Amino acid sequence: MLFRSKALLREKRLDLTEWASGLPAFGPEALIVQLASRPGSFRVWADLVARLDVLVADCDLQRLTDFLFLQSASAWQRAAYLLDLGGRRDDALALLDRRPNDRMPVVSFGNGPTTAWSATFRVNDRLVAPLQQQLGKA
Repeated sequence: MLFRSKALLREKRLDLTEWASGLPAFGPEALIVQLASRPGSFRVWADLVARLDVLVADCDLQRLTDFLFLQSASAWQRAAYLLDLGGRRDDALALLDRRPNDRMPVVSFGNGPTTAWSATFRVNDRLVAPLQQQLGKA
């Protein structure tokens, strides 16, 4: 069967964009959770940091909260911190308020030599903020 119309593809739910956006494994929220819970699993931080504002602008706060629900306190803190560095401070603070555990340990982000400290999120950042400074986005 050959489809010549996007309307028909959407009607039949065969449009890849519509289909993929409905899956919980896709979207900026899932990436933020991955970055926050397992920062070492991501290799191209410099590319991402240069576009962090674009990534967090597309995040839905409720969906991000849902994805973080069973994650550690440190993942919540790092996710909120990423929102803040991406320019969504109010949402970052709201995300901290939604976490199920009030405990806020000191959390490390990366293991490089340069450090930026965030008292609000209790994050010792040796990765994202230093990269932002190098790229001129601080």
